[in-house]
Amino acid sequence: MGDSPPESFFVTTGSQGEPTGAGFYPLEHDGEGPFWWTRPRFVLHRPQAQRYLALHLGRAAAGRLNINNQSAIECKIAVGWHWYSIDLGSLHSEQIELDVERYTQATHDSRELGVMLRRIVWHNDSARHRHIEVMRANAILNEEEYRAGAVIMRSYPPLLRITIATRCNIASAEPCVYCSWKFVKDEEHGAPTYDLKFLEGLDRYLSVAKHVSDCSFGEPPMQAEFPQIVDRIADDSRIFSFTSNGTTLNRKTREALLGRNLTVYVSIDSATAAGFARYRDRSFDRIIANLRALCRDKKLHRNLPHVTASFLVMQSNQHEVCDFIALMHSVGVDRVKLASLHREACMDLDGTIKQRDDFVFDYEKEVMALAELDAIADEAQAAADELGISLYLDWRGFSANHGPIGKQPLCSEPWKSLYVLNRGVFPCCFGRKPIARWKERGNRSPQEFIEDARNGPALQEIRRALASGTFPAYCRSSGSCPIVRKAMNDAPAGAAKAETIDASK
Repeated sequence: MGDSPPESFFVTTGSQGEPTGAGFYPLEHDGEGPFWWTRPRFVLHRPQAQRYLALHLGRAAAGRLNINNQSAIECKIAVGWHWYSIDLGSLHSEQIELDVERYTQATHDSRELGVMLRRIVWHNDSARHRHIEVMRANAILNEEEYRAGAVIMRSYPPLLRITIATRCNIASAEPCVYCSWKFVKDEEHGAPTYDLKFLEGLDRYLSVAKHVSDCSFGEPPMQAEFPQIVDRIADDSRIFSFTSNGTTLNRKTREALLGRNLTVYVSIDSATAAGFARYRDRSFDRIIANLRALCRDKKLHRNLPHVTASFLVMQSNQHEVCDFIALMHSVGVDRVKLASLHREACMDLDGTIKQRDDFVFDYEKEVMALAELDAIADEAQAAADELGISLYLDWRGFSANHGPIGKQPLCSEPWKSLYVLNRGVFPCCFGRKPIARWKERGNRSPQEFIEDARNGPALQEIRRALASGTFPAYCRSSGSCPIVRKAMNDAPAGAAKAETIDASK
């Protein structure tokens, strides 16, 4: 590798951060966004006087990255997606040659593969360099603890889930027909104020988090400090994601998002204004206009934020799925997410049967079985492939990202994620009952309360059961979880009585 590479291997980064030239294969997508496979050998053009090279790399197998054929500058590649900040030190070369052992992804893929790459960032910030290295060390330790089925965690979860908003401009008039608004608002009593000051107090978790997600029952841009919260959380090495109903994505809000390392989910659930009104209100046209503007404007700002349009698949709108995908392709979103309506025991307070004009929404009848969803998924994937738009299926994607691999625990959520919500501390996204409620905090600080919960008896027992191949009672009561639904043959919540469920089905 001592000779200069052919010119076709010379790679730079474009205005939107994308690699240009050879050495990279065409753009692909996964559940988190776009990426490029590299060849086992590729070359980057180094901007003048930049000491550090930060790369967001992913692989399913460990390896080693060698820089300019110098053993003194090499980087160990861990399993999964991580940021790597490489100190080029006294290396003065303008062409940075990277060499990694070939990776075989699948038998049907004959390409010579190196690593998956999302971002290339050059910098001179030594503090940033150290921060990236600390984040990766924590994430690698977390992965080791998960694979070993550790009950008490030394690492911090790399996925942090928080609450930003408690108000919603739609729910203030009339909640969406499938929203458990009253139940959730009742659960929020006694919670601390989730503002910028509170988030600063979460720094021990925030500082090492690779991905921070808002799990509000509310509309995040309505939070008075929303732009400041975006500034605090989103940076080049940490993704911040939130869900909006789309009505608040006006010009002022969009300006706070442009160019930021964000994933914005816009929940729509219909391909037409009339269909949308059955579930929510008559703001469909305004939402589509806001979405078009965001997708247009972000092209001039590193193509950020990453925009996903969400569609909740139900009996009454399943016929709209392909039309929705086509509409979102014309709007210019990065990805379409199809989600399933969950079986929810908490809808009793809000009511399971609601009426919008002539349409009667019956919650229980709208829930679709996994077999029905999979049939729709195949048709939707074919439509997305034809248009060239990325599609994410939550009932398949969650199981693939969090389910068991080999002899690992049945689910990774209690190891990799920390849900510090204003409804309490939760072990996973499908849980509806907190393992620790804020009203139980007493004289403890929020940090003490969180620490006691994340390694407390309840989460220890959940981890212990999942590591032994058994779904604990908490999981068996969470009938909306795709992993549990599959293992229970899609039975309703509470139907599984056995202590052990075969998750290999």
